[in-house]
Amino acid sequence: MIKKVGEQIIVEFGTGDINIIPGILIEEEIGMIGFREQQPRKIGLNNGDKAPNSTNMFKILLQFNKTESIDVLIHALNETKEMMKNRKEIINRVERKVRE
Repeated sequence: MIKKVGEQIIVEFGTGDINIIPGILIEEEIGMIGFREQQPRKIGLNNGDKAPNSTNMFKILLQFNKTESIDVLIHALNETKEMMKNRKEIINRVERKVRE
């Protein structure tokens, strides 16, 4: 689900309703990842959607001018993934510190 809460845009993953499409913006010669809502489906399923002719179809665009920026995003995603695998332990540790 893509929603706006105040000034913040939240992209909530986990229900298969976000279509993620990578591509190149030809005129600018830069990379992009577009996010748009779709009917929920199995996560990871390639639904056969074709990339749209216009970026206006996307509610959110991530734009990359350098590949190093993509590496930073991948690193942050991998860190988040590891934290989620250990989230109970992390939450318990934080809660213990708060109680002290």
